[in-house]
Amino acid sequence: GKFVKNVDFNITNKQQKDAMGQALITPLYEEIRVSLNITLNEQDWQKYPTSLDAVELIIITPEKIESIYFDPLMYETGGRNIFNFVYKHRLKTEHVTFRWRGKSIQPEQHNYMFYTNAIKIVNNEK
Repeated sequence: GKFVKNVDFNITNKQQKDAMGQALITPLYEEIRVSLNITLNEQDWQKYPTSLDAVELIIITPEKIESIYFDPLMYETGGRNIFNFVYKHRLKTEHVTFRWRGKSIQPEQHNYMFYTNAIKIVNNEK
């Protein structure tokens, strides 16, 4: 749908910052910061104004898969079409994988979605 112009997904701990497709090595119980910054295009491919209507952080551990939902309107910054999401997490398992999913519901009844590539967090105390 070409509703997303730019996506920046990264995870930081005290020592480093990793981006999509990478693995971050961190000690158990250290706080990590999961960040997603999105800029939307002004119009989709059909020339309709864009929107970001739902954002979900998908968290995959050895035991389960869970989702945390964010209301995009609460994370819009710096003007229309720029969003910054932050989630703080402590590693409590051997590893955890994060990825984001977002949805745009367009007036012509199309639903566009985006998915980020994953970032894996691995316990360095094995």
